[in-house]
Amino acid sequence: MKHIPDSLWSELEKLIPQKKNNLGRSEFDNRKTLNGIIYIVHTGAQWNMLPEKYGYPSTVHGNFIKLTKVLFFTN
Repeated sequence: MKHIPDSLWSELEKLIPQKKNNLGRSEFDNRKTLNGIIYIVHTGAQWNMLPEKYGYPSTVHGNFIKLTKVLFFTN
């Protein structure tokens, strides 16, 4: 499974909103999460079959939902 190359990540990173303050939970690793999302899309695996190196399946799935809303459903 290939991961996001550095050259592409430098462009994608600009599109993902950053956490605005230090309150609440710590920020998730956007690159690791995005690699996990790509893994699921590429393999067709269920979320609960996500390898540990990408993080908890429920966290990656939740961030997938958030990123989808931010990237595709905002004006």
